[in-house]
Order: sequence, then C-alpha cells, then structure tokens
Amino acid sequence: TMGEFGNHTAIWRCRLGHEWKARIADRSKGHGCKKCADIAATKPENHIPSKPRVPLRNFSYTFMRQIPRASILYYLDKAGEEYRLNDDSIIGIPIKLYLPGKATAIEFYKPHGNRGIYYTEEWVKNDLCRRNHITMIRLLEKKYKAFDNCICLTYEGYSLEIMDILIKKTFSMMHIEAETDIIRDIFDIEDAWKQKKTKREKDNTG
Repeated sequence: TMGEFGNHTAIWRCRLGHEWKARIADRSKGHGCKKCADIAATKPENHIPSKPRVPLRNFSYTFMRQIPRASILYYLDKAGEEYRLNDDSIIGIPIKLYLPGKATAIEFYKPHGNRGIYYTEEWVKNDLCRRNHITMIRLLEKKYKAFDNCICLTYEGYSLEIMDILIKKTFSMMHIEAETDIIRDIFDIEDAWKQKKTKREKDNTG
C-alpha cells in the first residue's frame, strides 16, 4: 500500500531517457522528470541555449542540418497551410519559404552566413519584406551574425530538444496551431524530407 511503500525511494526514467531518484509518494502526486519540466518552462525568448541534449547520432549530418526546414514543412503540410518555396515573385528576390496566408517569410541557416556580400544581400531581402508588410523570421545558429531588421531565432546545437523548442517558437510567431513534437515525429519528418528531396531531384533531371 502507499502507506507502507510511500517513503521508499526508486529510480525513475522518462520517455527521453532522463533518470532521477524520487520517493514513490512524490511520484503518486504527479511529480515527474525535473529536466523535462525545466524544458517545458523555458521562457519565450529569441535564443535557445545549448543545455538540453537528445543526441542525433541516428541521423546523417546532411539531414541534421536540414531539421529546422524539414520540420517546418512537415508540420505546415499536416496543418494544411499553403506555402511557397524559393519564390521570387513576392519581392523580386527568392524567399526560401513564404506563407501567403500569414504574410510571413522564413529563411534558414546557410554555411556562408558571415560573408559580407551575403549579409548585405540578405539584409536587403529583410528590408524588402518589411516594406511589403511581410514578417521575416530567420532561424540562425548563434555563431552566425544576426540581422537588425527582422526576427532572428538563434540556437546552439542540434539536439532534438533544441529543435523542438525552436519549431514551437516559430509556429507560435506565425500564429499557426499545430501539434509539433519533433522528438515523437523525427523519423516521419526524415521520411517526408527524403521524399521531397527525391521528388525535387526527379523534377530537376526531368
């Protein structure tokens, strides 16, 4: 009974593999994993720190770098949101991802992001979006130079927890209701990304 075993301490494990010691009585009151609770309590800010860690050892380096883009497209498809890829008809310069229903543009990480010419070109893109009443959101690794004329969501590392927080913040800023859970959906996200990549390659060779 609870009275007999309530004060006994046991080792518990959550779905992310975090382990902790707690009394059975405390667990019966709903007290769960402190690490997960800390992640859930993360305040809405524009920088996502590198503390949480769920390793991506099961995924290729190429896909790992594409997780922000692949995840957003996956959840936009599930939400039935219209979007356009690499569209240059809006401001005269290609936008990586544009949502006409939300008047929102999204740009992702680029490996040459600190080069002066690139930065100037992208700054102009931000400004053109602003002049056309389009909200520009950029997802950038913290090591790259942020922009002063758009929303920059910066992050450190590529753990699933960090990516999950990043995508939740992005959808919140777009005011799109979507049940995003990268930790749960990562393999489906990877499959969808591979299918889109295969289709794009066929279209380019066809």
